[in-house]
Amino acid sequence: MEAYPIYEVIDKEFDDFEDMGTKSKFWYSDSKTGQQYLFKSTHTEDKHHNPVIRPGEDWAEKIACENEKDYLQEIVAKAQQKE
Repeated sequence: MEAYPIYEVIDKEFDDFEDMGTKSKFWYSDSKTGQQYLFKSTHTEDKHHNPVIRPGEDWAEKIACENEKDYLQEIVAKAQQKE
């Protein structure tokens, strides 16, 4: 099975918080490539600053992302066939 890459998020690459949604997340830029990524942690706090852990949510995000990439690749391939 092919492993997915693991990226180290460095504090100095932090750009800005993402306000949309109910869960904490932020944008950061890779210092080597300049590409931006959205980081969504499975660890967060509630309004009383109690830790909240959402097990399995990282896997759900990854599955959704991979499914969408496959779908988009199909759309692009079909569009190129029509050209």
